[in-house]
Amino acid sequence: MGRDTSEEIAARYHRSTLKTGDIILSIVGTIGKVAMVPIPLYGGNITQSSVRIRPVPSGIIPTFLAWALRTPVLISQYDRRRLGTAVPRLNVQDVRLLAIPLPPVAEQQRIVTEIERRFSMADESEAQVEASLRRSEGLRQAILKRAFEGRLG
Repeated sequence: MGRDTSEEIAARYHRSTLKTGDIILSIVGTIGKVAMVPIPLYGGNITQSSVRIRPVPSGIIPTFLAWALRTPVLISQYDRRRLGTAVPRLNVQDVRLLAIPLPPVAEQQRIVTEIERRFSMADESEAQVEASLRRSEGLRQAILKRAFEGRLG
């Protein structure tokens, strides 16, 4: 049973019940946002603005699928199947028809490891840039202070 609903209502919507490791894909409004279900959301339900994707345990690594759903290859498929203009949407059937490149499991793991390594490097670089910007701003303020105190020379 979900936190905010009765068991009777939850039973009627069992196809939208979440398990840890499921992938959520937004299909209304902003199409193509991807999230993996964390432990605290186990047993929750999704709305009609998203679709739950539950990878087959022996054939696809959930993290690989989550990354694959963010690639230009899949985004172009969303764009071809998109309906409406004011509030764009994909039909659930369109999601079922997505062609997802699927390498062997060992290759999927290698790809996920490499993506995560590169994002980690990017995060480190971003942190270094932010620290440099903070130092730069501190120096700028110190120079301005000295200038207004007449102590630059």
